[in-house]
Amino acid sequence: MPQQSRDLLILADWTVSRSALREAIRSIPQKTKEVEQVGKALARNPTAACSFQFSKAVCDWASTGGRVWGNLNRLHKPEALGKALCAWFEVAKGTRDVGKAIERGTEIDGLGVSFASKHLRMLAPQRFAVLDSVLSEELGFALNIAGYKLFLRMLHEFKRQYGFRDNIGTLEAGIYRVINR
Repeated sequence: MPQQSRDLLILADWTVSRSALREAIRSIPQKTKEVEQVGKALARNPTAACSFQFSKAVCDWASTGGRVWGNLNRLHKPEALGKALCAWFEVAKGTRDVGKAIERGTEIDGLGVSFASKHLRMLAPQRFAVLDSVLSEELGFALNIAGYKLFLRMLHEFKRQYGFRDNIGTLEAGIYRVINR
C-alpha cells in the first residue's frame, strides 16, 4: 500500500487536505458556538422549559430548522414537547450507547436522525456530531440509527488517526464546511 501524504486525510472514501479542514474549522460561524453555550446551560439546568428553548435555538441555527420547528410545534403542545425533549436529553447524557441516544430523539414525532443529531451535537459536542443529508450523501453513511453509529465510530477513529484535538462536533462541522462550499 503506498505511503499516504501527511496532508491528505481520508474519512470513508472522502479525501480532504489537512490545511483545508483546519481552515474550515477556523471559519465555523460564531452562531455555532453560541448554540453550544445554550447546550451547556441546559446541561446545568435540565428543565422542560430550558429544553424547549434549546430545541428552538438548534432549529434556528440550522438552515432548514424553521420547517422542523414548525412541525414540532404542530405535533406537540409546548409543555409536552419540553418534557419529551428534557427526558431525551437526560437519557443521552446518561448513556454511553450512541444508538440509544439518537434513537430516543427520533422517537419524538417531528425529529429524524438529521435533527436529532443536531440537538445531540449542540448538547454534547465532545460526544456527538451531526449526520444530515449533506454528509450522508457525500460520505455514504445511511441516514438512520445504524448509519449514525457507524459515522460516529469512524469520526472518532478519524480524529484519533490524524491527531485532531478538536471535539467531535467541531471536527464534523469543519468536514461539513469543506463539503458544503
